[in-house]
Amino acid sequence: IKVSGRTKDNLGVGFFNVITEKTTASVKNEETGSIRNVLVEPLTNYSILVLDQQFNNNSSISLVNTNVTREGQFRDANVTALVFDLTDKENAFKASGRAIVSNVDLDTGIRTGFLSELELARIKGRFRYRVEHKFANTTYDINDLGLNRRNNFNNLEAEVSFQSFEPTKIFNAYKFELSARHRRLFDPNVTTGDSSILETFFLLNSITEFGGFIDYRTDSDNYFEPRLEGKFVTFSKNLGGRVFASSDYRKQFAIDLGIGQRKDFDQPQRQLFIDFSPRFRFSDKFILLLDSEYSRRDNQFGYIDNTETEVFFGQRDLNSIENALTASYNFDPYKAINLRFRNFWTAVDYSDDLFFKLNDDGTKDLIDYKITEENDPNRNFNIWNLDLSFRWRFAPGSEVSLLYRNQIFNSDNQASLGYTESLNKLFSQSMQNTVSLRIMYFIDYNNARDLFTNNR
Repeated sequence: IKVSGRTKDNLGVGFFNVITEKTTASVKNEETGSIRNVLVEPLTNYSILVLDQQFNNNSSISLVNTNVTREGQFRDANVTALVFDLTDKENAFKASGRAIVSNVDLDTGIRTGFLSELELARIKGRFRYRVEHKFANTTYDINDLGLNRRNNFNNLEAEVSFQSFEPTKIFNAYKFELSARHRRLFDPNVTTGDSSILETFFLLNSITEFGGFIDYRTDSDNYFEPRLEGKFVTFSKNLGGRVFASSDYRKQFAIDLGIGQRKDFDQPQRQLFIDFSPRFRFSDKFILLLDSEYSRRDNQFGYIDNTETEVFFGQRDLNSIENALTASYNFDPYKAINLRFRNFWTAVDYSDDLFFKLNDDGTKDLIDYKITEENDPNRNFNIWNLDLSFRWRFAPGSEVSLLYRNQIFNSDNQASLGYTESLNKLFSQSMQNTVSLRIMYFIDYNNARDLFTNNR
């Protein structure tokens, strides 16, 4: 169930509720042949409530609540957020932020977490600036109905920029931006690293654009990669950058090109990135886009394993190729067919046979480490996704969507395979095919009310 709307006083109201049935899986014991049913997900209720008050034409304050309630002795979760975006009448300065409280009901009791973000910025004129603070404690968790990749941070960021909006003989617009970031943990209260980025952007009168960035990072202490409480690994200072160029999208053929590199100063790590994206507009109804990206990361240090007291790393090379194809054909303003294809391959190779033990001060010592079939860190990963969909908007806010999807996936430890060999092995795997039909009909409250009123 989804209900949404806005009152004449600019109060937006949104409510969303979903109930999912109990899900079980059959587990077979390969030795005995016995089969048993395992509860994977209990009967669960998901709900979202949003109240959003707009005022002064360009400001708003919102209250958001998400709730997940599961049947039986499973974890429940409730998250409440206050979000604000305040801008003065001249649209010159802005203050925005959010404060979120998460509560997860576990067997051991309720675990409460907190996140806050605050940004102050000048958003008008050629010279602009902003400062931002982001904080999350170690128990912040919204993953029952949301996503947070990590918590436990206390970061500060500042940025200044200069940009031109008046065309010159050469440029239609250009921008220079300098930003700096200071990263810390909340617990323990330690610095994990600093970085600064200089970015540029230029738009020519021919609507061709180009630019790039330079990114410097200091020595950084990573407390997450060791995956053992209290341990951290130090990565050396490094310098990276990227340049790009894009031709005029108004033309029948256009292209985006980019190349980037990163090099550590005190360690042998180096990285190379190349991206290539041509687009063809055959007509006003039909467009085709290709995105290709290649990355090579040599002599990287990656986590392998740990005991209760020791953490082991290995030197590895990573190669990745990603190809994506997007095509869209619009029959008319109401009907369209879309194709989305993506293939991603990456190989993680530890054949340098260099392994390390992590020290308490974040450094690493070279050790003899034996790779077995059970702990082999080499990895060859390949996935293929294809989505073909037809959409028909048969009424305002109403749509029929027919989707066909297939997927192939393979992951093993044959890191020495090249891209073509890995692709051939991928096609030997079983393919998953899915067909779905979705019909959405929008009922306007005002029209429905008038209909019932007229009938009387």
